[in-house]
Amino acid sequence: MKSRRSHIQKIFFLHFIVYYISCSAVSPSKTSKYETGRPPSPDAVNDKNEATRETIKPPSPFEFTPKKDESVRFHYYFSNLPFTDDSVEIIANPQKNASVILIVVDAFNASHSSAYGYKRDTTPFLREFAKEGVTFTNFISNSSWTRPSFSTIITGVPRTVHKMELGDNILSNNINTLAEQFKKAGYKTGAFIGNPLITKKWNYQQGFDTFIDSETAGPFASGETLVNLAKEWLEHINEGEPFFLTLFLTDPHAPYTPPINELKYLNIKDADSVINPSREFLQPMEEVEHKKIIDAYDDEVSYSDRKIEQFINFCENRFKTDNMVFAVTADHGEIFGEHNCFQHAYHMWEPVVRVPFIIKSKLISSINIKTDHPATHTDIMPTLLYLAKIPFNTDYGDTLFKSSDNLKIIITAYDARGVKRTAARQGVIKLVKYEKVNKKLFESLGKEDLLIQFPSLNRPAPFYELYNLEDDFKEQNNILDTFENSELVELLKESIEKYNNPVKKAVVEKEIKLDNETLEALKAAGYIR
Repeated sequence: MKSRRSHIQKIFFLHFIVYYISCSAVSPSKTSKYETGRPPSPDAVNDKNEATRETIKPPSPFEFTPKKDESVRFHYYFSNLPFTDDSVEIIANPQKNASVILIVVDAFNASHSSAYGYKRDTTPFLREFAKEGVTFTNFISNSSWTRPSFSTIITGVPRTVHKMELGDNILSNNINTLAEQFKKAGYKTGAFIGNPLITKKWNYQQGFDTFIDSETAGPFASGETLVNLAKEWLEHINEGEPFFLTLFLTDPHAPYTPPINELKYLNIKDADSVINPSREFLQPMEEVEHKKIIDAYDDEVSYSDRKIEQFINFCENRFKTDNMVFAVTADHGEIFGEHNCFQHAYHMWEPVVRVPFIIKSKLISSINIKTDHPATHTDIMPTLLYLAKIPFNTDYGDTLFKSSDNLKIIITAYDARGVKRTAARQGVIKLVKYEKVNKKLFESLGKEDLLIQFPSLNRPAPFYELYNLEDDFKEQNNILDTFENSELVELLKESIEKYNNPVKKAVVEKEIKLDNETLEALKAAGYIR
């Protein structure tokens, strides 16, 4: 099967090269300053009338430009990130009773982290942290928003199995969570959760001795609050006593409101405004407004980096780290104007679905590795259990310490409020299926005008889009018309249909309605308005 697929891919890429050359031969038409439909990056904003001033201005202490070595290969998506050859083996030495810390950062766009080569040094701690661990550059989220993605992270099963979307089901007791696996192995378990959609009322506390959620800490509690609560819990853990801790930080989630006393990028005069852009716009956003959004978000990411630093430093000072594992990831990313889209929700674009995953441990002998090994949220559970030598069985993910399977098909899906989108990828080829929107269902929750506010939801559907991410990582050139009948596209279409219509039925218990408090939290987060 693998050889057949490899042959299919070779044929596909040969056709694409011919197509690409033929397109290149056409004289380009004149384009606008927003030729890609994306406002300029923060580094390009206000370039005009500032060229002279830039040459005499001293370098900002907050700007960080990685030096490129021409002899080093750089990643096609993270263009400033030196890249390790995939042939480099990632070696781990699992150890029984290894303590594990899983840090999830809400709405964390990997390309806005200096650990992934971002020009601004937004995450200096994670940048150095990554040098002592393994950085995954092709880590894809299970969904484009929190509820299904986080559910997959802690259960190891896809959305079609756990069925956790918007406000209907509770997490079934018949699904074994990551915390339950550790607890059965004799671990102390604790969770400190900032997002109000991950609470006890939906049964997310399964397997945790301590579960602090928004009912205790408040909706979207600050990183400082959650870190202090987690540190307090760890004070009661004895040296040598194994523990599993989940920390879910939500500061980068919209609305973007970084602490005024910790601003690095946002102008202080804008700090009191509510920065919460709509998910879509008909036209590119004005440069000044776009820069304000980027600045505020980067400050939120930078703040989260400092909180992660404080927490990991505490752990390393409190415990011996010879058998400790630290993993940092995101439930989903965030988009900032590409395709005139913002935030995340139902967007299937790369800034939303390609997320960070960095793992560090003295049990991993390979360090400072950047790998394009294809991976997703279903791989987190088996990877962490493997490092702690806890037996596991799974029909879905696998440990990331096995040899890379470049033919692995990864699915990302959104199915809420009458909007259904599914993306399937193999290697650098990505196919997205857009299904017809249920307008009545969408508008039943929140006061939003589908026709005016969300142009992408009004396109005739169903339809597909196909992208070669290596040559077109901004996803500007839909090549489906050229390759619609290829075997690879058919394979990806079949994968989407199989994912959305699983043979194994989801395990579902009773339903629960959204109360006023949760509705308000959804509104504050920008999911409904």
